[in-house]
Amino acid sequence: MNSHEKLLRSFFASLDRSDAPGMCKCYQRGVFFSNPIYHSLKSWEAAAMWHMLCENATEINVDVSEIRADHDDGVAKWEIRYVYGDSGKVVDCPVTSKFKFFQDKIVRQVDDFNLWRWTRMALGVKGALLGWSPGFQKKLRKKAHRRLKQYIRDKIDE
Repeated sequence: MNSHEKLLRSFFASLDRSDAPGMCKCYQRGVFFSNPIYHSLKSWEAAAMWHMLCENATEINVDVSEIRADHDDGVAKWEIRYVYGDSGKVVDCPVTSKFKFFQDKIVRQVDDFNLWRWTRMALGVKGALLGWSPGFQKKLRKKAHRRLKQYIRDKIDE
């Protein structure tokens, strides 16, 4: 196992423990993060998103099925299960992540998962009926970004 594969294993082990600071130690300053809900987060926004998830989701369990990495790039296939804080529903989400590395840290992470599947699990009937809709997904993203910005403001004011 090379150093970048070890880094990714550490990242996912930290997520499995709900250890956002441990995850963020794997990131390079100025990291770029994106997934189907949170598009184009930079640096402290990505860190805040992981902190918010670890604080608000419960019973987080991560199973990593594949990690491959070389000097510059990495790929991980993993599944996260957790209780979504807003609805109390169990989410079981397979994810494929692509990584770029710089100076032995993650400098770019792009996660891919089926957003409609996520909305069906996290939001129940409403997500099942509307989660496929681009308009609904756009509103979901806006709400998520507003919540992240509020989380950041609240943490700065503490």
